[in-house]
Amino acid sequence: MKNNKKMVRLLSLVLISLVLLTSTLLILTNIPVHRFNIYNSDSISDVEDENVEIISVKSSDYNDQYILLELAVAGEISDETNYAYSMFIIGKSSETGQTSIIGTTEYYDGEAINKNTNENLETTIVNDNVLQILYPKATFFSPFYMIGLEGKATHHNSDNIDLTKEDRSGEISTLL
Repeated sequence: MKNNKKMVRLLSLVLISLVLLTSTLLILTNIPVHRFNIYNSDSISDVEDENVEIISVKSSDYNDQYILLELAVAGEISDETNYAYSMFIIGKSSETGQTSIIGTTEYYDGEAINKNTNENLETTIVNDNVLQILYPKATFFSPFYMIGLEGKATHHNSDNIDLTKEDRSGEISTLL
């Protein structure tokens, strides 16, 4: 009889542990997180000016405070005032499923600006044709989570504008 009680207690403990473990896993699999690692290529030869001909836009998790945004062109990233390069961070609401632009950067006249806060951003030009911008994660706001990245390059004194394809159909990633 004592062995039966011990067996029942042991089985009850195992069952409770399994229920708690399953509940924890269900909770963790539904915690939304940002999709920081995104790469989108663009059609080449859709504009005449190589300095606005976007090859790709890319984002990656840089550290606890920043994501690294990159925009590559076929020519060179120009510091001339006639050229502007923008990246748009696309977010989706975990509550409504609505998508919108949750962050915008613009590189113009040699400086990058966070268009949401009007603060200057740290930039680097790599091999003359890749613009890298450190974008602060602290500017993201709940309930929106990053799901996409789009780019735009413009020459203001001409009709040369290049836009990457829309990247708004992604889903919100989850923790597990």
